[in-house]
Amino acid sequence: MDSRQGSDTTVNEGDCFARNLAALRRLQPALATRLQSTAIPGHAERVTGRDGTPNYLIRGDDGRREWFGGSSMPTISAPAMVEQANTPKGNVLLPAVATGLEAKLLVEKVAAHCAVFVYEHNLAALRMALTLQDVSEPVAAGRLVLLGGDEVEAALVAFFREHVGYEFPSRILPPTGFLPDRVGAVKAAVESAGRTIAARQIVAVDEVAAELRSRQSFALAPSPRVVVLSVDPRPDTLEFAGRIERTLDSLGWPAASCLPQSPQRCHTLARLSAIRDHRADLLLTVNSCGGRIEPFISGRQPIASWYGPTGQVPPGLGDDGPHHGLHLAATPAQRDQLVAGGVPEERAAVLEVGADALSFSVLDADRPEVRLHKCDVAVLGDVPDARPQASVSAESHIRLFKAILRSAPAWAENYTPQQADAILARAERQCDRPLKEERIRAGFLAMIRRTIAPAVISRMAVERLVKAGISIRVWGRGWQASGVRPPVLQGPVPSAETRNGIYNAAGVVLCPFATAVTVQTMLEVLTGGGRVYHRRPDRPIHELHPQLGDTLQTLPSYHRLTELDRAISGFLSDTDADTSPFAEARREILAGHTLAHRLESIRRHAEAFFA
Repeated sequence: MDSRQGSDTTVNEGDCFARNLAALRRLQPALATRLQSTAIPGHAERVTGRDGTPNYLIRGDDGRREWFGGSSMPTISAPAMVEQANTPKGNVLLPAVATGLEAKLLVEKVAAHCAVFVYEHNLAALRMALTLQDVSEPVAAGRLVLLGGDEVEAALVAFFREHVGYEFPSRILPPTGFLPDRVGAVKAAVESAGRTIAARQIVAVDEVAAELRSRQSFALAPSPRVVVLSVDPRPDTLEFAGRIERTLDSLGWPAASCLPQSPQRCHTLARLSAIRDHRADLLLTVNSCGGRIEPFISGRQPIASWYGPTGQVPPGLGDDGPHHGLHLAATPAQRDQLVAGGVPEERAAVLEVGADALSFSVLDADRPEVRLHKCDVAVLGDVPDARPQASVSAESHIRLFKAILRSAPAWAENYTPQQADAILARAERQCDRPLKEERIRAGFLAMIRRTIAPAVISRMAVERLVKAGISIRVWGRGWQASGVRPPVLQGPVPSAETRNGIYNAAGVVLCPFATAVTVQTMLEVLTGGGRVYHRRPDRPIHELHPQLGDTLQTLPSYHRLTELDRAISGFLSDTDADTSPFAEARREILAGHTLAHRLESIRRHAEAFFA
C-alpha cells in the first residue's frame, strides 16, 4: 500500500507502553521482560493514520510501505471486525495482534468473567501494538492475556501451567487480513494445546480433591471458616455473594470466596484451591448447585447452597444432583423447584433473603447523596422489554402481541395472573388469529404473565403519577422500551451505596409490580429508613414469604392503579415517620431478619445436619 496518503506526524509512545508494561509485569513478568528488551524495527515508522490515530508504516524489502496491522484506519476497521463477530460466550483467542484495537474492543464485548487471549509470534509487532493502544486496565485485570513466542501451542501450555484458574479459549477469532491457510494450522495447534492443558487440569483437580476428601474434622461453632462459591456470573448474584462475604467479616467469621468476577476464578481448580487454602469449615454456594462440588470434597464437609430471589434453579440436576448438602431457597416456590429438580425433601428448606444492615442505614438529610436524589417517588428495578420484536418474530404473532398491548387499559387496573387466558382470548378474537398449537399458546400466556403485564402495569403506574404532577424518578433497564424517558428515567439500577441515598431522599419508594426481587427491595428501603408502597401480589403474603410475612403484612399496599394518586399524596403529607408501620417494620427486620441472622441460621442448620 502506498503511504503517501498518511501523515508523518510523530506521536509520543512512552507513556502508553510504560502503563501496559507495568500491568503486564504483575501477571506475566517473563513476557514483560522480553517485550521491554524487544526493539521496534528501524523499518517501522511512527505516523498518524488516515483516521487521525497513531499508527505505523512498515517498509518492506521492496521499498513499499504497509500499514501496521493491515489498516490505515483502525478505528473504522477494528469495530467492523468485532461487530461481525457474535458475542462470544466464553474465552476467545485472537491468533494475531493486528492493530491492537481489535483486542481492546473484544474485551469490552465479552462478559466480565471472560478473557481475550492474543497470540502474536512477532514480539516486535506486539510491542508496537502496546505503544498504540492503552490496554493496561484489562491486562492488569487478567481479562486481556498476551502471548508471544514461536509457537501458539507452547505459549498456551506455558500460560496455563502458571495460571490454573482460567478456562481454555472456546473460540478462535482471526482478525481481518489473517491468511486463511494459517487458520487451519492455528486451530490444530490450539486444539493440541487444549488436550494437553485439559489432561494437566484433570490431574491437578484430582490432587487437590484428594486433599479435600482426606479432611474429616470441621468446626462450625462459634466462628466457622467459610468459603463463598458460585458459578453464576450475573451481577445480581455477585452482589448477593459480596453482601454475604462482608456480613461474614462483620460477624468475625474468617471468610474467603471464589466467584466468577474475573477469568482467573472460573475453573473448578480455582474453587477447589480456595476451599483448600482457606481450610473451610463451611462451604456456601450462591445461586449455584452445591452438588457439583460434592464429588471433590469430604463426605463430612458441611456445605449449603443458598438460592437468592433471582437464583435460577436447574430443571433437572441429574448426575450433578446433591448427595449430602443442604439446599436453601428464597421462597416456597423455589424450594418446590429444587425438590422437583432432584433435591431430597429433607435437604431442602426455605431461607428468605435478609436485610443488608451494612449497606443500608438511615442517613442525615443534609448529606450530599441524599440531597442529590431528592424526589417525591422513586422506582428502582428492571422491567421486561415489552416490545413485540423482543419476544416474537412471526408477523401473525407480532399482531397478536400488539393487540394485547393495545387492550392493556381494559385489563391492567385489576390484573391477576389468572386473567392471562382471557386477555389472550380477547386478542385472538380481535386479530381473528386463534392459536391452535398448544405450545405456542402456552408461550403467549407465559409472555403475558412474565413480560407484558409487569412492563405495562409498571409503566402505567409511573405515567399516572407523572400526570398527577408528582415528582418521580425511575432507575432500571427496560423502562425506555416501555416509553419512560429522561428526565424521569435516571439510568440503570445503581450501586447499593447510591440506592441507600435514594431510599433516604425519596418521599416514598414505589414497587409497581410484584417480582422476584420486590421483597429484597422492600427490605433495603426499610433498613435504610425509607417508606415503601407496593402492589399486592396475587397470593397472600404469608404463602409467598412465610418468614417475613408477619412483618410485611402490616405495610400499606395497593392493587388498583386508581388507588395510587391519593395514597402517594397521603405518604408525602405524613411526616410522623417514627410511629409509622415503616418504622415498626424496620425495628422487626433489624431484630431478626438481617443477613447476619440468616447466616447464623445456616450455621445452626449445618451444625445440626452434619453433626
